[in-house]
Amino acid sequence: NCYLFNGDIADRGKFAVEIFVLAVGWMLTFPNAVFINRGNHEDILVNTSRCGGFYDECITKYPSAGRVIFEAFGKLFAELPLAHLFGPSRAKILVVHGGLPRVPSQFISTLKHMGVRGPTIPMRTCTMAEVCVKDCLWSDPKETAGTDVSTRGASLIQFGPDITLGFCHQELIGLIVRSHEVPPTGEGFSFMHQNR
Repeated sequence: NCYLFNGDIADRGKFAVEIFVLAVGWMLTFPNAVFINRGNHEDILVNTSRCGGFYDECITKYPSAGRVIFEAFGKLFAELPLAHLFGPSRAKILVVHGGLPRVPSQFISTLKHMGVRGPTIPMRTCTMAEVCVKDCLWSDPKETAGTDVSTRGASLIQFGPDITLGFCHQELIGLIVRSHEVPPTGEGFSFMHQNR
């Protein structure tokens, strides 16, 4: 069996530190069976903001070493992969926390050749690699065609079914799995963009 945590372990309740340590322990013990993708909450700026809480958890639980522990998690966040691609051609499954970038034709190639990433997600982007990092952690699908500014912020995007279908056709991908949003029903999962 294969298990993939698709980001946002940080900032998820009172025991996020313990859950993260447990997941990393499994990943190190079973390197061919347990994987962790980076989510938008695996970011030290998000962790210290009003929507975070992971920093406060580290400081509260470990008063004398909390800052060092938090900084160590920041180094771990920078090393986590942004996506996983599984399966044979035309049936490949792309698992990414957020979604597709504004330049989907360069997404897979950019991810494969990406250099060092930092413990924060770049919101002001200068390179294609920075755009890919931000978009694959923060972008969301929408029902209408094209790309639009996201309701989450002016530098973020939403992508339509035409973007998804074109990307899947070009890269021979059968399904994109993401976990950045709670489904409209509030539980389980939902399909969009012709079930892709």
